[in-house]
Amino acid sequence: TDNTGTFTWTVTGPATATARVRITSIVTSTAIDVSDNKFIIAPPPFVTVVRPNGGEVWQIAGIDTIRWTSGGVTGSVRIEISRDGGMTFAAIDANALNSGVYPWRVTPPRTTRGRIRIVIPQPGVPAVIDTSDGDFSVSALSVAAPNIVISGSSPVIGVQPPASYAATLARLFVRNGGRTVYDSLDMTR
Repeated sequence: TDNTGTFTWTVTGPATATARVRITSIVTSTAIDVSDNKFIIAPPPFVTVVRPNGGEVWQIAGIDTIRWTSGGVTGSVRIEISRDGGMTFAAIDANALNSGVYPWRVTPPRTTRGRIRIVIPQPGVPAVIDTSDGDFSVSALSVAAPNIVISGSSPVIGVQPPASYAATLARLFVRNGGRTVYDSLDMTR
């Protein structure tokens, strides 16, 4: 290159803590200089969503663990959810510890196009970001046992599931002696 005294260099690997720059004249091969001090070439910062990463089914009100790996970054993370395949995102936690795990009580609404995004803001440079590779589902609570006896034979508390488990309402009942009281249970919230 021309001898202008500057050169823009796109840093490449490998990572090292003992890097130096050497400059040699192409006209006078004995004109050589080497950096006085070592410098670090660090690996690029990264974050990778591990779970959910596509295909999982998480139930509303259940606790599932969001997992990620990261390196070369500092500070907290922002955990976000998309329910439209990654078109828009909303914060789950705007200031979570960068521990690689986040137990999340799954919130409504339901979706089959969920994505998680981890954002790690970095001072003076663009944020480090990764998003689930594929969609996961957030589903309504499913009812496995319609009747549960709490104490002896009275009272009985249970759930009468709808004809189709895919429906969004179930009937909750309490039976005490000969009297049965019903209430609706909204499975979408």
